[in-house]
Amino acid sequence: MAKTDWKFNDMVTETDMNELGQEVNEQAAAIGDMPTVPTEAKDAAGAIGELHGELDEMKSDSRITVPIKTGAQTIQGGNVPALVFPKIEGRTLINMLGDLGNLEELSKVIFYQSTGVLDSINKTVGNYGVKATILNGFTLGVVAASASISYKANRYYILLADVKNSNCEEVFIQTASSATTKLITTADSSKFSTVATKFSPTTDIIGSAEVVLKGVAGQVAYVDALRVYEITATEYYELDTMNGGELGEKYPYLGKGIYGVGNPVITSIQNNLLPDFNDWRFNAGATAGAGISLLGPNSIILDATESPAGAEVVVQLDRVLLEPNTSYVLNNTSTSGYMRVRFDYKDGTANSRIVIPPNTSRTFITTINTIAMAVLLTNISGYTDENNMATYSYSKTSHTYTDVSLIKGAHSQSVKRQRQSSSTSIVELYSNGSGSHKDSVQYISGQLKKIKKLEKIVLDGSLPWNYHSNAAGYKIVAIQLIGLPAIKTVPQGYLTKYDGKPCINDLGGVAVWPSNDYWQIGNSTYDTLFISVASSDSGWGNSYTPTIDEIKAYFNGWRMYIHGGSPAVPYNGSGTKSWVRIIEWDNATPNNVPTIPSGGVYKNYQLLYQLLNSSVENIQTKGAVVLEQGDNTITLSTNNVPIFKASLTYAENLHAVISDLEREVAKNDLKVSNTKIMPDGFNVDALIETGKYSVYNAINAPRGNGICYYDVIKHYELSNYGSQVAYFYGSNQIWTRRKLNDMWTKWEEVTGKLSKTGNESVTGVKQFLNGLSVQAASVPPELASPGCIYADGANGMLYYHDLSGWKLVYHSGFSPYVAGGYTGNGAAVRDISLPFTPSSVLVMANNGATLSGTSGFGGLSNTSVPVNINSNLIVQNGTNKFTIFFNSSNGQQSNNSSYVYNFIAFR
Repeated sequence: MAKTDWKFNDMVTETDMNELGQEVNEQAAAIGDMPTVPTEAKDAAGAIGELHGELDEMKSDSRITVPIKTGAQTIQGGNVPALVFPKIEGRTLINMLGDLGNLEELSKVIFYQSTGVLDSINKTVGNYGVKATILNGFTLGVVAASASISYKANRYYILLADVKNSNCEEVFIQTASSATTKLITTADSSKFSTVATKFSPTTDIIGSAEVVLKGVAGQVAYVDALRVYEITATEYYELDTMNGGELGEKYPYLGKGIYGVGNPVITSIQNNLLPDFNDWRFNAGATAGAGISLLGPNSIILDATESPAGAEVVVQLDRVLLEPNTSYVLNNTSTSGYMRVRFDYKDGTANSRIVIPPNTSRTFITTINTIAMAVLLTNISGYTDENNMATYSYSKTSHTYTDVSLIKGAHSQSVKRQRQSSSTSIVELYSNGSGSHKDSVQYISGQLKKIKKLEKIVLDGSLPWNYHSNAAGYKIVAIQLIGLPAIKTVPQGYLTKYDGKPCINDLGGVAVWPSNDYWQIGNSTYDTLFISVASSDSGWGNSYTPTIDEIKAYFNGWRMYIHGGSPAVPYNGSGTKSWVRIIEWDNATPNNVPTIPSGGVYKNYQLLYQLLNSSVENIQTKGAVVLEQGDNTITLSTNNVPIFKASLTYAENLHAVISDLEREVAKNDLKVSNTKIMPDGFNVDALIETGKYSVYNAINAPRGNGICYYDVIKHYELSNYGSQVAYFYGSNQIWTRRKLNDMWTKWEEVTGKLSKTGNESVTGVKQFLNGLSVQAASVPPELASPGCIYADGANGMLYYHDLSGWKLVYHSGFSPYVAGGYTGNGAAVRDISLPFTPSSVLVMANNGATLSGTSGFGGLSNTSVPVNINSNLIVQNGTNKFTIFFNSSNGQQSNNSSYVYNFIAFR
């Protein structure tokens, strides 16, 4: 039987694993009698490995991979509880309007054939929306953000806005004078809805994003949250299948900057969809005199006897995610207390409500736009319209609630308490413009890791900026991207400026840029970023060249101008310099260049570029997700950008579960604390560097379906030769093989089953789990082949075997260098003998001089680079020697008669 008292790190809770262990016991009993499990294991890792070995004859690691999306969905678990291995891919969203789409200032909004005012009531983001009215004599009115957008040929775009149509015939969004495809229009006057269009131009154009009111003079619509995103072709062709609510959810309003999928959280819920009362909000309305008493995790008293007459007292669960078009049952088990529910919708539909009387079950079916519900325990005593809170009456009474439940599907009389597990990854995931390269989070050898393919950099004043060149109306500045991951050749990416709008990535070269707000990563090694900065942004006049500190001040959010004048007038070299914050034009700082960030609403330039080579990064994670048999409600949530593609892989049967457990616990095994964990399915033929490695289900492993550990020795004298020793996790089997002329020999099992002492010998070779060792008396014949090492411990000597035979590489009397001296004799050429062939020799005169003008008295000589001045040799390495020279006419000498010289020679 498997143990049930295992201990694990926070990837899986101890409770989860104990319960899973009990399930393993039950499954083992169901399978029937099994061979006795060895008793050598001293920890959970060993026990799991041994159990897996006993189950090997089943040989059925059946796993299921299912797609998941943002929000709630139901997944059927397998025959046993199983760990879930998620894969989540990145997305990048950049609002091409920057922060102008929030419509907070009328001066930054364009009205055409219409008029508009700010409205603090009818809004969806920020402090204001815009109320627009069609002018007399027109049937169309336009509201647009005051920004020109550079649309590129054969790219894909979506334009969206939040609109509440008061009384127009129709409201939609478009790009002026271009063939846009209407996706969603609105005539709804009850709420804000998402309007959208898609757009893919065949040529580069400068366009707009404008909301169009269609109707007659005097008709009104409310507008907010304009946004324009470049998207992938895959997304573009799926837009036609989405409604306004889904589009608004996939493409939410984002302000200025570059956004990726942030901190994804996956949660699995089984049984009751309502959590224990510990997770509810007590007296959520802060009603005076209310009394809330928690009797236990699933029992609570709501007491309104001391609250004011007519006041509601509630215990509230704020948000339960729901699936669309799905039947649910809410069960109120209280004998006297009411419950009520508020439904939330993703298309902006007004909330709806239902009331559940005492001791009643209520079945409801969600709509296609339902996303969540709030559940409240309440002192309601009656109502005339359950969807209208104004008709509710409340009583000064006390009620007890125990085991209230929400389940999907048919009503069940017996509902278990909620079980929940979750996994959080602290990470941000991006993609390139086409979606061909995406960051992702996935399991690699039992740990969630980030597969990084893009790099995001915040460009501020702390970086080593340089001035590059000048053009009418703008300057070009540059920075070397030193110390950052290598950039993909012909780099693609995004650069956003301080107002959030993307700059234009021009691959043609800085010499042909037509204006400001262009950028490029250039030079032959693609290591320098060039940006064109408008004089109207920086305050650097056409005839002025900024200093490096002034460039840094700009990237900290400061604009230069003439002190005492208008900040709108650039500085051209005369008068006192002064700086103001770029956006607000305040906090004036005369004379001294600002060295700190300006603060306020300024947001640093940001750069996102594609890496030449992807990398695997450790990330901070918490928890793990477990699927149980039957229905599992899976929810996925992220910060900023919703995911477009994600999946879960989980085991369907006992053998696969044990495989996953074995992979999980490997990282906790102290025996392999210094072992490098390689990706699952790695080809171990590529393990050629000296070190310790762990691979799950490796290609070319000596044994499949599990973890093998590898000790690798690389022959550094002969790089085509090396050796590997492998042992299988959970057993004592050991294999060896050699690399000869870049070809690996077949794996040979050298041990069979070993005891824990590891003292068995095979043909004189002593075996250990960590490699091979030999006795000093004689070298066994099977070791006498290229790439092997022989240690003579008794005499302190170490040999290696190359193609010509055994070579002594070290003995305890060896020293890595020889130091000495000699007195010059004036000979033109003279050899100084050494006990070895040196790699480097340093010679200097006794007074320490090595060079004097064009004269030389020594120097550092390497194997292939002698000391040579004006074509005259001074010091040169040789076999078991070095050579010194005397040139009387030119003063270059290391053998001057009667001069005393010192030297040090290195092996």
